[in-house]
Amino acid sequence: MEILRALGVLWRRRLVVAAGLLVVAAFAVKTGGAGAMPSGVASTRVALDTPKSQVVESAPQGAASLPWRASLLTHLAADAAFTREVAARLRIAPDRIAIVDPSLVAPAVAASLPKGAADVAALHTAPYVMTVSMPNSTLPIITIATQAPDRSGAARLAAAATGVLESRSSPDGGAGRQAFVVQRIGAIQSRAVVSASGPIKTVVVAVVLFDLWCAGVALAPLVIRTVLRPPRDTTAPAVRR
Repeated sequence: MEILRALGVLWRRRLVVAAGLLVVAAFAVKTGGAGAMPSGVASTRVALDTPKSQVVESAPQGAASLPWRASLLTHLAADAAFTREVAARLRIAPDRIAIVDPSLVAPAVAASLPKGAADVAALHTAPYVMTVSMPNSTLPIITIATQAPDRSGAARLAAAATGVLESRSSPDGGAGRQAFVVQRIGAIQSRAVVSASGPIKTVVVAVVLFDLWCAGVALAPLVIRTVLRPPRDTTAPAVRR
């Protein structure tokens, strides 16, 4: 019964309801387009190997140490020096790049390493975000995943990070150091993406605003009557019989 009464009030004030609908629709059109900005993602992999590659030589010296060296490089990729080198190659300010090592950050939801990396990267507001991970701790392979405002930017970030990692090679070894090389083992895969969360958020907000507008229109008469009702006189003397 109360619902029918509210619908009747809304029908009698349909012009006010229509005005609210137009305002909410204008809000949705204005903000909906901004929420669907395109971006780009890219990925590639690098591997650590011995100067005399394991591919052509069985059990070369230093092969056993490659997994922990790859793990160390993965962690070092998140430091400030690495960020500055990548930024210099891209010719942008270092504060425009966020490098994430997902193994050092506990994601909010337990998930696989790639999902955890994506969740952690989403928390950063820098236009360029890179995650470095080592999916298999027994294999000296480092995965690089990047996000940027466009596809070419994501590919350039992946190439810059790969170049910096390759510069960490030590093919000649040295006194007390084990020789190793870092090389890319796959092409850079990139693509453009458009997030659908923007339009969905806009629609949800628009629906909530319109519902609040309708509730205000339906409850307005009751509120007005309550406010304008004269106060009850409690000071009148009681009538004796």
